[in-house]
Amino acid sequence: MALNDASQFEYLAQAILEAFPGLQNTATNGTYFQFTGAPIAAVWEDGEDMDAYTLANTGPGTLDGFYEPTTTDVAKSYQDFIASIAPTDITTNKQWLACQTQLTTLAKQYSTVSTRASAAFNTWLAQNPSFKPDFAGFSGFDKWLVTPNTPGPGWNDQLSNNLDLQTGVKQEIAGLMTAVDGLLGKAQTAATNPANMSTFVGAGVTRQVPLTTIEDISGAMTAWTAAAPGNYELQVSLHRNNRLIASNAMIPWHLLAAPNVPTTWGSLATGQVMNTSLLVADPQFSIQVMAIGARVFNVSRGPWYDSGWLTASNCTLAKGSSFILTDFFGLRGTLKLIPLSMLVIYKPRVEITVSSATYEQEMSHYFIPGGTITLFGMDFNMGPNVNDLITRDASSQIVKIVLDSYDAPNTVPLLFGVSSQSFYRPK
Repeated sequence: MALNDASQFEYLAQAILEAFPGLQNTATNGTYFQFTGAPIAAVWEDGEDMDAYTLANTGPGTLDGFYEPTTTDVAKSYQDFIASIAPTDITTNKQWLACQTQLTTLAKQYSTVSTRASAAFNTWLAQNPSFKPDFAGFSGFDKWLVTPNTPGPGWNDQLSNNLDLQTGVKQEIAGLMTAVDGLLGKAQTAATNPANMSTFVGAGVTRQVPLTTIEDISGAMTAWTAAAPGNYELQVSLHRNNRLIASNAMIPWHLLAAPNVPTTWGSLATGQVMNTSLLVADPQFSIQVMAIGARVFNVSRGPWYDSGWLTASNCTLAKGSSFILTDFFGLRGTLKLIPLSMLVIYKPRVEITVSSATYEQEMSHYFIPGGTITLFGMDFNMGPNVNDLITRDASSQIVKIVLDSYDAPNTVPLLFGVSSQSFYRPK
């Protein structure tokens, strides 16, 4: 497939997966890479803080090539799932059936309280706009739950009390199961064992969650902030000779369920979409995507989690369970994709080369002093003098546009993509 026959995201994905092959391995362990589309600030500090936990514990919503964060709590979904597995000879046990009924009731109550708490959080932010920066991003709601002098701790108490009741029921189920199926009973016990939890404390407000961390980013930040201009950890070129490698096990990217990806990879802050198809058709067209920093940070889950129980051979839910398999592994399932690693970039740079004619006809009007242009989801401010971004070669009739964030103020590392293990089963 030639360069102008597919989305440029396809070629960028191929280049990234060649540079970081561990991000996608569909054949061995069913891992898939997804672009974030619009990079998300990677703001965790030590890998064990609430920002890291919330990011690692958020289940992706879509099955195409683009990561869409949801409200799915991976850890709770796993706990719900493992408590629902049972051999058929226990499904007539009245105590077990009673426990499943209790779980169903508690789960519905939790969902109701969680929805109301989320609405209360949004209402409170609207009424207190000065606090929005403090509660922005992935973990804003979680931080609010443990922030004194807000309504958050009251909602946290309701949610925590419900989860405590659910944990008690799940531990009772694990006790029943241990006598029938030792391995399953052990897994169910581990899922709620206090020893496998971590605790977040904010001004005396405590929240206990299943141990989930991301590798520390501080060492990388030390190296990245000291790096000189031009010292790139990511440097890939997309040019006229590119071909998608159909035989490569990592390619095609994005074909887990939804094969369509956008052909447009550039837009403006005004909402205008760049006519990128005409750029790609230019014989002189090429793109270079670079970043001072580009590294993969792995997610770790404590002994409460065992992915082996999510494989198809272990996925028989007993009659009387609160759930059906599609609740976990269907199109909207809460365990269809589980994050394994994060691709983080720092201070990206994009260079676009086109012919002078194409630039004048199709691109020159995009460059406005003080404007913002978005390329592959990355925002670049064009500054007061757009001519500083553009180099013209009169002899070869080629124009090079350089968009670089190296000197941008308040630069933060960006989550550029997420690799997740797929347990998606449509039926």
